[in-house]
Amino acid sequence: VTLLIAGLDGEDRIAVKWIDTLSQRLSEAPEMIANRQIILLRDANPDGLTRKQTANDHGVELNRNFPTPAYRPGAT
Repeated sequence: VTLLIAGLDGEDRIAVKWIDTLSQRLSEAPEMIANRQIILLRDANPDGLTRKQTANDHGVELNRNFPTPAYRPGAT
């Protein structure tokens, strides 16, 4: 299974267009993904994309909201 996520940053319209293009090409050539499962998440931050801002409506920057080894509670 392959998961592709675009649009975490609401200002990244190129990634959303890329997913649209990829989706179209895969639908035209299904043999490219035979025996595979591919999940395309076109726009993970529709709030930000609509408002042309990095954060969603709750002020969360989704592309910076993943756990990392350097995470410290309360840090920015």
